[in-house]
Amino acid sequence: MKRILDLNPNRTLGSTYDPRDYEKTDILKGFQDLNNLLRPSEFIEVSGLLLQLISRFMGAETFFMEERRAIPSKILDAIYFMQTNLRTNITVEKLAARASQHPDYFSRLFLKNTGERPLAFLQAKRIERVQLLLVTTDYPFYRIAEETGFESLSYLSRVFRKQTGQTLGAYRKQHEAVK
Repeated sequence: MKRILDLNPNRTLGSTYDPRDYEKTDILKGFQDLNNLLRPSEFIEVSGLLLQLISRFMGAETFFMEERRAIPSKILDAIYFMQTNLRTNITVEKLAARASQHPDYFSRLFLKNTGERPLAFLQAKRIERVQLLLVTTDYPFYRIAEETGFESLSYLSRVFRKQTGQTLGAYRKQHEAVK
């Protein structure tokens, strides 16, 4: 990590840990522009170091993936919509309407292309965001529930424990050193 930071001075997410502040096209483009300023040897070194880091989180089965195929733009749009609107009430009907498809057909198409039903995928993304907010903010749990689209703190607590095997408090405490 130290070498990556040495090769990329002054690269930070800024003064905020709120994903809505840095998940924006202009900020991501700025990061890409900074990559273009690196010498080719530095870019390759950083890429290699990042791949090594990522590989530690991947199991061996990941490297034997099936042949890649294009995901339909309507499914990609639904994924983008879910990720950028986690705190809103999202239904399969709304997603299907955006794609101009029948909800049953849309759900089957989504499953075929992602391996998950739309609402299961949405719930997983919400839990990922909960984990991020637990680690990077001091928000109270009720606010995290609001920020991630859970209808109540008790529902968030049940889903989180089922997905991670931990309570919200235990997860935050375990990851306190990351802040």
